[in-house]
Amino acid sequence: MSPTPQRILIIRPSALGDVARTVPCLASLRRAYPEAQIDWLVGSAFVDAVRAHPALSGVVPFDRKAKASVWPLLRRLRRTKYDLVCDLQGLARSGLFAWATRAPIRVGYANARELGWLGVNHRHTIDPTLHAAERMLALLETHGLPRVKDFTLHVPDESQGYTTHLINDHNAKAVYAHPPQGRHDSLDDNYVAVAPTAQWGCKCWPVERYAELIRRLLGDEPGDGPFTWAAVLSAPAETGRIAEAMADVLPNELFGRICFTSTTVGQMMDVIGNARLLIGNDSAPLHLAVGLETPTVSLFGPTDPALVGPPPADLIGAEAAAKHRVLRAPSAIGQTFNYRTHHNDDTLIAELTVDAVWDAVVEQLP
Repeated sequence: MSPTPQRILIIRPSALGDVARTVPCLASLRRAYPEAQIDWLVGSAFVDAVRAHPALSGVVPFDRKAKASVWPLLRRLRRTKYDLVCDLQGLARSGLFAWATRAPIRVGYANARELGWLGVNHRHTIDPTLHAAERMLALLETHGLPRVKDFTLHVPDESQGYTTHLINDHNAKAVYAHPPQGRHDSLDDNYVAVAPTAQWGCKCWPVERYAELIRRLLGDEPGDGPFTWAAVLSAPAETGRIAEAMADVLPNELFGRICFTSTTVGQMMDVIGNARLLIGNDSAPLHLAVGLETPTVSLFGPTDPALVGPPPADLIGAEAAAKHRVLRAPSAIGQTFNYRTHHNDDTLIAELTVDAVWDAVVEQLP
């Protein structure tokens, strides 16, 4: 019988949505080994998503953009002397990281892509058509570990209260009103979070339709719609483009009730966690919302929600699953696509109408 591991490493470095889906595996390992040191090798940009989790002992950041950081990272992994490593990514890079640890037990997928299985020595074949979260849990379960279906995320201490700061700063200075001539309305805690971007253009519902939807959500006058204001989330490089595209559709008077904000991951978690609803594409904010227990309406084109959407009821429970309404392009239903071949072609997701998304939002509101 193998000795109880004292040092454990989870390998799941990218992307932020994948990191959020991996949290149940952390909870499962903690239940199995309550006294162990459990670290997580995670993309340096995503550290805030997991470092406040009470089940985690430490993070091992990986900066994929800094090639010079690879060798120091490999040396660190070898030096730490992990007893158990779980490669939940299943790619060449994650396999290399697992191999570098020289841990006596390295668990991974026998059917990993890019020969990633070469880095592990306890290989299990897991059905690739399972939901991404289910597939990772199945890997640990096949290795004999318990299954804990806990997706809960924790906002870092320094990011808690960011939304209150955002509201207070807006009310005091109107610094977030755009354009500047827009009417300045007072904000409160009745807001919708909107995430109109994604890494791939084929996943993005047209920004102009998001603008039309926001107009219905807020109403032309305060009190006309179900929400007082909207927090539009985007990366810093995208904020200006999104604001300009919406400005072409929305009246200036409405911009006093729209905050175009780029945030750290922790701050974004606080905004999402305090929102009444999140509406977005297949992107990181959607998956963070699941762990923050915020209801969602999500829009899918070429990517399959059965694989990468909000977890099904058998993973998170019927009550939690009911909080998440998924819409997929009609002609994509029942089909599997390689979204990478679609690049920035939004033809599929553009099949979803504003009316269809509005109806889904109304159904999700209490």
